[in-house]
Amino acid sequence: MHIFHVTCGIICAIILLFLQYFFSLLYFDGIHNENKYNSKKNSKQLVALQVYETLLIICYIFLDSKDYIAVLVIVYLGGALITFYLIHTLAPFNHPIVQKYWSLFTTLNMWTAIMLTMGYLTEKRIFHGIIYAWAIGLPLMAFIIFWSPLERTSKENSINVNVNKFNTP
Repeated sequence: MHIFHVTCGIICAIILLFLQYFFSLLYFDGIHNENKYNSKKNSKQLVALQVYETLLIICYIFLDSKDYIAVLVIVYLGGALITFYLIHTLAPFNHPIVQKYWSLFTTLNMWTAIMLTMGYLTEKRIFHGIIYAWAIGLPLMAFIIFWSPLERTSKENSINVNVNKFNTP
Protein backbone atom coordinates (compact mmCIF):
# COMPACT_ATOMS: atom_id res chain seq x y z
CA MET A 1 0.00 0.00 0.00
CA HIS A 2 2.87 2.39 0.72
CA ILE A 3 4.19 1.93 -2.85
CA PHE A 4 0.82 3.11 -4.16
CA HIS A 5 0.90 6.20 -1.93
CA VAL A 6 4.45 7.08 -2.96
CA THR A 7 3.58 6.64 -6.64
CA CYS A 8 0.48 8.82 -6.30
CA GLY A 9 2.51 11.45 -4.44
CA ILE A 10 5.18 11.56 -7.15
CA ILE A 11 2.59 11.77 -9.93
CA CYS A 12 0.70 14.55 -8.12
CA ALA A 13 3.95 16.46 -7.50
CA ILE A 14 4.86 16.21 -11.20
CA ILE A 15 1.40 17.40 -12.23
CA LEU A 16 1.61 20.28 -9.74
CA LEU A 17 5.04 21.30 -11.06
CA PHE A 18 3.88 21.27 -14.67
CA LEU A 19 0.81 23.31 -13.77
CA GLN A 20 3.04 25.79 -11.95
CA TYR A 21 5.35 26.10 -14.98
CA PHE A 22 2.38 26.40 -17.35
CA PHE A 23 0.63 29.13 -15.37
CA SER A 24 3.90 30.97 -14.79
CA LEU A 25 4.41 31.11 -18.54
CA LEU A 26 0.84 32.19 -19.27
CA TYR A 27 -0.04 34.62 -16.52
CA PHE A 28 2.42 37.42 -16.01
CA ASP A 29 1.94 41.16 -15.93
CA GLY A 30 3.54 42.08 -19.24
CA ILE A 31 2.35 45.67 -19.45
CA HIS A 32 5.30 48.03 -18.98
CA ASN A 33 4.32 49.93 -15.86
CA GLU A 34 6.98 51.06 -13.39
CA ASN A 35 4.42 51.40 -10.60
CA LYS A 36 3.64 47.67 -10.75
CA TYR A 37 6.52 45.77 -9.24
CA ASN A 38 5.51 42.45 -10.78
CA SER A 39 5.50 43.62 -14.39
CA LYS A 40 8.01 41.84 -16.56
CA LYS A 41 8.73 41.35 -20.24
CA ASN A 42 8.13 37.60 -20.06
CA SER A 43 8.35 34.88 -17.48
CA LYS A 44 10.57 32.36 -19.25
CA GLN A 45 13.46 33.27 -16.98
CA LEU A 46 11.51 32.59 -13.80
CA VAL A 47 10.28 29.27 -15.15
CA ALA A 48 13.91 28.37 -15.90
CA LEU A 49 14.77 29.30 -12.31
CA GLN A 50 11.92 27.12 -11.00
CA VAL A 51 13.08 24.19 -13.14
CA TYR A 52 16.65 24.71 -11.85
CA GLU A 53 15.47 24.71 -8.24
CA THR A 54 13.34 21.61 -8.82
CA LEU A 55 16.27 19.82 -10.45
CA LEU A 56 18.53 20.74 -7.53
CA ILE A 57 16.02 19.43 -5.01
CA ILE A 58 15.62 16.16 -6.91
CA CYS A 59 19.41 15.77 -7.19
CA TYR A 60 19.92 16.46 -3.48
CA ILE A 61 17.26 13.92 -2.55
CA PHE A 62 18.26 11.05 -4.84
CA LEU A 63 22.02 11.58 -5.21
CA ASP A 64 22.95 11.67 -1.55
CA SER A 65 26.08 9.50 -1.51
CA LYS A 66 29.66 10.71 -1.84
CA ASP A 67 29.93 9.15 -5.29
CA TYR A 68 27.65 11.79 -6.81
CA ILE A 69 29.19 14.97 -5.41
CA ALA A 70 30.73 15.85 -8.77
CA VAL A 71 27.32 15.53 -10.45
CA LEU A 72 25.75 17.79 -7.82
CA VAL A 73 28.47 20.41 -8.26
CA ILE A 74 28.10 20.33 -12.05
CA VAL A 75 24.31 20.65 -11.86
CA TYR A 76 24.63 23.50 -9.36
CA LEU A 77 27.23 25.37 -11.44
CA GLY A 78 25.44 24.83 -14.76
CA GLY A 79 22.09 25.93 -13.41
CA ALA A 80 23.61 28.95 -11.69
CA LEU A 81 25.30 30.08 -14.90
CA ILE A 82 22.13 29.62 -16.94
CA THR A 83 19.93 31.49 -14.47
CA PHE A 84 22.52 34.26 -14.18
CA TYR A 85 22.49 34.69 -17.94
CA LEU A 86 18.70 34.59 -18.18
CA ILE A 87 17.90 36.92 -15.29
CA HIS A 88 20.89 39.27 -15.01
CA THR A 89 21.81 39.65 -18.66
CA LEU A 90 18.39 39.52 -20.32
CA ALA A 91 16.72 41.62 -17.54
CA PRO A 92 13.11 40.38 -17.66
CA PHE A 93 11.71 42.79 -15.04
CA ASN A 94 10.42 46.22 -15.95
CA HIS A 95 10.92 47.81 -12.54
CA PRO A 96 14.62 48.68 -12.06
CA ILE A 97 14.77 48.01 -8.30
CA VAL A 98 13.17 44.58 -8.66
CA GLN A 99 15.61 43.82 -11.50
CA LYS A 100 18.53 44.83 -9.25
CA TYR A 101 17.41 42.48 -6.48
CA TRP A 102 16.92 39.57 -8.87
CA SER A 103 20.32 40.32 -10.40
CA LEU A 104 21.82 40.31 -6.92
CA PHE A 105 20.14 36.98 -6.13
CA THR A 106 21.43 35.29 -9.29
CA THR A 107 24.90 36.84 -8.94
CA LEU A 108 25.29 35.58 -5.38
CA ASN A 109 24.00 32.17 -6.47
CA MET A 110 26.57 32.09 -9.29
CA TRP A 111 29.36 33.27 -6.96
CA THR A 112 28.49 30.53 -4.48
CA ALA A 113 28.42 27.92 -7.27
CA ILE A 114 31.82 29.05 -8.58
CA MET A 115 33.36 28.98 -5.11
CA LEU A 116 31.78 25.59 -4.40
CA THR A 117 33.29 24.27 -7.62
CA MET A 118 36.69 25.72 -6.74
CA GLY A 119 36.42 24.20 -3.27
CA TYR A 120 35.55 20.81 -4.75
CA LEU A 121 38.43 20.95 -7.24
CA THR A 122 40.98 21.96 -4.58
CA GLU A 123 39.57 19.80 -1.81
CA LYS A 124 42.67 17.68 -1.23
CA ARG A 125 45.27 20.43 -1.83
CA ILE A 126 44.58 24.09 -0.96
CA PHE A 127 41.04 24.19 0.39
CA HIS A 128 41.74 26.60 3.26
CA GLY A 129 41.22 29.98 1.56
CA ILE A 130 38.06 29.22 -0.40
CA ILE A 131 35.62 30.05 2.40
CA TYR A 132 37.41 33.35 3.07
CA ALA A 133 37.34 34.24 -0.63
CA TRP A 134 33.62 33.43 -0.73
CA ALA A 135 32.90 35.55 2.35
CA ILE A 136 34.93 38.50 1.03
CA GLY A 137 33.31 38.20 -2.39
CA LEU A 138 29.71 38.41 -1.14
CA PRO A 139 29.73 42.11 -0.19
CA LEU A 140 31.84 42.92 -3.24
CA MET A 141 29.27 41.31 -5.52
CA ALA A 142 26.44 43.18 -3.81
CA PHE A 143 28.35 46.45 -4.14
CA ILE A 144 29.00 45.86 -7.85
CA ILE A 145 25.37 45.02 -8.58
CA PHE A 146 23.87 47.94 -6.69
CA TRP A 147 26.33 50.52 -7.96
CA SER A 148 26.15 49.53 -11.61
CA PRO A 149 24.04 51.97 -13.64
CA LEU A 150 20.49 51.05 -14.48
CA GLU A 151 19.68 50.27 -18.09
CA ARG A 152 17.06 53.01 -18.10
CA THR A 153 19.46 55.70 -16.86
CA SER A 154 22.13 54.72 -19.38
CA LYS A 155 19.55 55.02 -22.18
CA GLU A 156 18.43 58.41 -20.85
CA ASN A 157 22.03 59.58 -20.63
CA SER A 158 22.70 58.64 -24.24
CA ILE A 159 19.53 60.44 -25.35
CA ASN A 160 20.50 63.51 -23.32
CA VAL A 161 23.96 63.54 -24.85
CA ASN A 162 22.49 63.51 -28.34
CA VAL A 163 19.97 66.25 -27.47
CA ASN A 164 22.61 68.44 -25.86
CA LYS A 165 24.69 68.43 -29.03
CA PHE A 166 21.89 70.08 -30.96
CA ASN A 167 20.91 72.59 -28.25
CA THR A 168 24.24 74.36 -27.98
CA PRO A 169 24.47 77.65 -29.99
